[in-house]
Amino acid sequence: MSRGHGSGSAPGVASRPAALCAAGLLFAIASLAAAQAPDPGEAPPPVTAPAPAVRVLRTGGLRIETAALLLSGQQGGPVPLAVLAVPLPGVPSLPGAGARGGDRVRVAVAIEAAGAALSAALAEVAGEAPAPVDVALYALDARGALAGSLLETVEIPRPADELARTGLRFWGGLSLRPGEYSLRVLVGHAASRTLGLKSVPLSVPAAGASTLETPLLASAAPAAGPPPWLTVESLDAGKLDLPAWWRPPPPARPLVTAESEPTFTVPALGLPAGTAPRLALRPSGGGAEIELPARETARRTEGRIERIDLAAALHGIAPGAYELLASARGPDGATLASPPLPVDVVVAGEPARVWAEREGGGNAAAPAALASGGAEEPGRGRWRRSEVAALRASYRRALGLLAAGDFTAARKAVSAFEASLLSGENPANLD
Repeated sequence: MSRGHGSGSAPGVASRPAALCAAGLLFAIASLAAAQAPDPGEAPPPVTAPAPAVRVLRTGGLRIETAALLLSGQQGGPVPLAVLAVPLPGVPSLPGAGARGGDRVRVAVAIEAAGAALSAALAEVAGEAPAPVDVALYALDARGALAGSLLETVEIPRPADELARTGLRFWGGLSLRPGEYSLRVLVGHAASRTLGLKSVPLSVPAAGASTLETPLLASAAPAAGPPPWLTVESLDAGKLDLPAWWRPPPPARPLVTAESEPTFTVPALGLPAGTAPRLALRPSGGGAEIELPARETARRTEGRIERIDLAAALHGIAPGAYELLASARGPDGATLASPPLPVDVVVAGEPARVWAEREGGGNAAAPAALASGGAEEPGRGRWRRSEVAALRASYRRALGLLAAGDFTAARKAVSAFEASLLSGENPANLD
C-alpha cells in the first residue's frame, strides 16, 4: 500500500523546488564573495578616519581675572568681536519657568570673533591638538547685578585650519526680565591672553510695550567656497526655542555693497497697523544720519512680533563703517528708535565675504587685566610677579564685595585698581 503525503512535505524535509532554490542562492552568494574578495597581492584600500568634531563643553569656572574683566566693562584686545542681541518679547514665556520666571523674555545672541590672532595663538600653544576657546557672556542689570550668564568652552580640533579663514561664530541666548542691561562678552584663550572683550547695551521691553529691535540683514548672496565662519551652537540654545530665522542667526556686522539694494528685516512690536519703519545710516565715527530710500517688500507676524522687510537703496553712499538704525511712530505718536546694527559698506568686487576677513588683527595691546600669571618670557611683554600678586589680591577683594551683594563697590574697586595700573608712575608692563 502506498503512503500518500498530500500536498505538503514531511516535517524537516524540503521539497525539491525549495532545495534547488536554496542551492542556487548559496551559489550566487559564493560567486559574489569570490568576485569581491581582494587580490592577495593588492594593498588594502586606505581607511579615512572621520574628521574630529568641534565639541562644546560647559566651562567649569572662570579665572578670577577673567570674571573681573567681564565685570569691569573693558573693551578691546587682540580678538575683534561683533555682537548681536535681539529680545523676542512676542514669544510666550519660557517653558517650565514657573511663577518666578513667567515674565522672562528670550534674548537671541550671536557672537562673531575674528580668527587671525586666535588661530596663531592656539597653533602655538596646542599645535595640531584640540584647543579650547572660552565664550563668556554676562548680563548685568542697571544695579550692576548679574542677571544672566552663559559660560561655555568650544574645543576646536585643528584651530589653525578652522579659525584661520575668518573666525568663530557662536550663537545661543539668555532669558531675562524686562529692563536695561549691559551685555559683557569675552571670547578667547585665557592662558595665552589672546582675548577679545565687548560691552553692548541691551533693553528688554516689558509686555505690551511698543518697540523696534535691531535691523537684521535679510538678503545675502551665498558665500563662495568654504563656509566663512566656524559656526557653533550653544548647549542651551535648544531650551530657549529660538525662532527658525535665528538658526543660524543673521550676521552681527554685515558687509553690504555700495550702489546696491540689500534687504533688511526690522523686528517690531506694537506698531500702528501698516506702519513701515524708516532706515538711516550714521557714520561710526560720528556725523549726520543719512536717510535711505526704502520700500517694504514683505511683512510677517509671528506671535506678537512683526518682521518687516525693507529694501534699502545705498546709492551715493561712500564706502566705510556705519551704523544702521530704524525708526517709526509709535501708537502714542512718539518716535521709536531701534538699537544700531554695525554695517560695513564696501565697493563692488570686494573679495572679503565677512568683516573678519578684512580686519582680523585686533588691538595690539591687551586690556589691562589680561595677566598670564607666569614668569616673564624673554622677548614678550608679561606681567611682573609683584603685579600679578597685587592684581589677584585686588580682584579677590572686589569679588568679595560682589559676593556680599555690594555690586557698586565691587565695580568701583576693580575700576580704581585698573586705572592705577595703567596711569600710575610705574604702569603695568603690557605687550
